[in-house]
Amino acid sequence: MTPNLIGEETELVSDVVRVLYLQHYCQLAALVITFYDHIITFDQELEMIWKKRWSKSKILYLMCRYIGDILILGETYLYLNQQPTDASLVGMWATRILAMIAFICTWTTQLILKFRITALYNSRLLSRCLTAVFVGGIISLIILGLLSLNGMQVISEPIHGIHQCTCTKLPPNAFMLWFPILFFDTLLFSLAIGIVVINWRRKCSQPLSPESGGPSLVAVLLRDNFEYFFLAFGIYLTTTVVWLSAKPQYFSIPACFSYSIVTVMGCRLILNLCDAYYNPDSHMARGTSEWDSLPPWGEPSAPTIGNVTHQANVAAPSLQIQSTTDAGSSAGSEVTWS
Repeated sequence: MTPNLIGEETELVSDVVRVLYLQHYCQLAALVITFYDHIITFDQELEMIWKKRWSKSKILYLMCRYIGDILILGETYLYLNQQPTDASLVGMWATRILAMIAFICTWTTQLILKFRITALYNSRLLSRCLTAVFVGGIISLIILGLLSLNGMQVISEPIHGIHQCTCTKLPPNAFMLWFPILFFDTLLFSLAIGIVVINWRRKCSQPLSPESGGPSLVAVLLRDNFEYFFLAFGIYLTTTVVWLSAKPQYFSIPACFSYSIVTVMGCRLILNLCDAYYNPDSHMARGTSEWDSLPPWGEPSAPTIGNVTHQANVAAPSLQIQSTTDAGSSAGSEVTWS
């Protein structure tokens, strides 16, 4: 073997080993982020989720949290497992199963966001339109996912003696898998911007009172929506670029962080809203609230993404708005959720 061939082979092996180590570090980092967040919020989960009766928010939270944990654990085991396996059987089927779990986590978080946005607007028409777009996104994601997975190739031994599930081929259009997710998140973010503009105009048109500066449930809703968009959109866009331009071996590296962020932020969307209701920072976020419906014994249930009656102030104390929507929580004058 000539020195040139030896050098090329050595460089190839070095590149593969570097990618494998990078996969290990990124998978472990995503695992630590997800479970660290679960640990530090577990007390809130016990108080505001488990100790409350079953409701929409409780179901969505548990789906997002525990299905997300299963997804991250499965991804970590798949890419850190050093045992010899049949790539065509174990690798491909495990990849398909984890992809479907990832879709479920993404849809759950998007559903939470959708409910929050329709809560801020007072329009059943908007709710129906968002539902139609959401369903269309699900169908598109399933179709693109099946096309991508069918064209993917996975091996279990990238280097002789080293066993690890490694992608060696992605279809050229695999990056399009993220387009439906990016589109729906951008749409929801645009609608959240619309709420900011509406509230800003109201504040400009009416004088502020000394009591109008505290945080409210609307502020919590908007803040979390913006945080989710910038974090999730950033990692989704990064994943899209990597899938489009980088080698197939890198495809799992940004994806693991996207799964972690979806899990963490989806749970935070609900926990922060519950915390703002049960532990208001000021009297502006207080009010008479009925989440879903009261149980027979009259104890308030955990905040859910629906059926709420709340009284507070949005722009000014004199501003009174009565509206009916089908999801979410608001901190505006008087809002009736049905």
